[in-house]
Amino acid sequence: MQLTDQEKKRGVAYHEAGHATLTLISRFFQLTDPAIVLAPTLDKTAQSGAGPRPGAPGICREAGLEQAEIALGGMAGETMLARISEVEGRRIVLHDESADFDINFVKGNLRYWKTENHLNALTDSALETLESNRDVFLEIAALIERSIGSRASLSKSEVEALPGVQRLMANKRPL
Repeated sequence: MQLTDQEKKRGVAYHEAGHATLTLISRFFQLTDPAIVLAPTLDKTAQSGAGPRPGAPGICREAGLEQAEIALGGMAGETMLARISEVEGRRIVLHDESADFDINFVKGNLRYWKTENHLNALTDSALETLESNRDVFLEIAALIERSIGSRASLSKSEVEALPGVQRLMANKRPL
């Protein structure tokens, strides 16, 4: 299936919104500034930033698994897009180099922590987290989609100013 440019923009937005949403929920990580680097063209890759949360301990096994789940957030975002777009009448399915990069990062991370058997559980958890925070996820995705092609990046403060994100941050899990 050939995707339109608008469908590609939406796909990039959902992918990056998945990473951003999971970063916002993370106990160990926070959005960096810029929060989202937007590709100048649709054939390039956008990028979401996650850095250590102030006061968080060094990368331990638990933080490493959470980092892997954040990386799986992009693919979970794409799964959300496939489900939502199917209901709308034209199922949009993506799989590109950024998803390959994410999954390779996750596999390396899980090998390092000797937790390769956690891949399916983390994948399921990433999707469940997006589903349970659907309003925030969609709010971030809409901001990203509107910005692609007109902006080089979205700042941390722009993303964190969204009403749903503010509610989410008010209830952020403690360290």
